[in-house]
Amino acid sequence: MNTKLLENDSTLTDQNFLEYVSMLTNLGFEKVLEVPFSCKKEGTMLPNEMFYVFFSKDGMILCCETYRNGRLLHDAMIYYSHPNTDTISQNAWAHGSNDFHHTTKNICIGSNDARHKICRLVNELRKCYTLMSKWVNQGGFGIWFLHHGDIEDKNYDYKSINSNRWEQLPLEVKNAIPKMEY
Repeated sequence: MNTKLLENDSTLTDQNFLEYVSMLTNLGFEKVLEVPFSCKKEGTMLPNEMFYVFFSKDGMILCCETYRNGRLLHDAMIYYSHPNTDTISQNAWAHGSNDFHHTTKNICIGSNDARHKICRLVNELRKCYTLMSKWVNQGGFGIWFLHHGDIEDKNYDYKSINSNRWEQLPLEVKNAIPKMEY
């Protein structure tokens, strides 16, 4: 494992996927879904790619996928929920691109690109927010359970794909994170 990455609590573009998973495990995430897929990239068939969903007991869910025959991290997004507090605007800078959705229930759902500096990101989220291990259904916002192979077909039905993947999650995860309709 690249010790420099661990020393800096960091990850890189084209991260070795096994190293990335090791960091997720050390952060308390458990793999809860694994979906193999094939896709074409620049005309070349890539037969051994994987889409994964990881879950932490404090309610964070991370979706990621591989490329180059499963060796490298291609994409990753982390999702989380927390009460809407005054500290959101003060702490949002620490997490990169955020996508918050506020409701009248004073609950926020956030999402971040999780490819870079995953250790720092997760630790900052845990430090800055009271993460909700059981989410409140927000409506209008959902977790993107698609991988790059899904979107090759220009007529793909993201609602159906997302619904199908959510149904494949273990009961523990479905009880914590409600099915969200788009």
